[in-house]
Amino acid sequence: GMNEHGLVVGMAAVPPGNMRVDPDKPSIGSVGVIRKMLDGARTVDEAMALLDGYTIDFGGGPPIHYLIADRSGRAVLVEFYRGQRHLFYNEAPWHQATNFLRASADEPAVRCWRYDAIARRLAAQEGKLSSPEAMDLLAQVAQGGTQWSVVYVLTSSSVSVAMGRDYRDVHAFELEAEGQLGN
Repeated sequence: GMNEHGLVVGMAAVPPGNMRVDPDKPSIGSVGVIRKMLDGARTVDEAMALLDGYTIDFGGGPPIHYLIADRSGRAVLVEFYRGQRHLFYNEAPWHQATNFLRASADEPAVRCWRYDAIARRLAAQEGKLSSPEAMDLLAQVAQGGTQWSVVYVLTSSSVSVAMGRDYRDVHAFELEAEGQLGN
């Protein structure tokens, strides 16, 4: 989702991370923490501070990883792998995620053609794709289990969503930015 401050928290289902419970932190569900970040953060740093305050309980929901980005262009991929949290901050003006754990990339035979295809296209165009071009790229890398594909344009607070791999019927939304909200 995206909030009125331009903070985006995306998620993708991934293999379980086998995280340990921290008894000094309250537990929150893997999807509930997204709501907390969207309700209480404006930036990647604020979202990470909220995330740091909880033990994520993946028992009631799917094991997922998070791609968090803000209007400044800062982004981080947060993964849980082999009992450890891994952070991958963007090194370019874009970031990406698929149902692939980057933390596992050093293991033999771990590859993700979808992730690599997106990376090549973004690098070739310096991350400058229109919303329709970005959605077309997502259509090219969709897999059988893809439930939705989302393109966020943080500078304009626009969101494009294709449900159930129906890329002919893309729903476009423009969120009201902070300061433009009605009473």
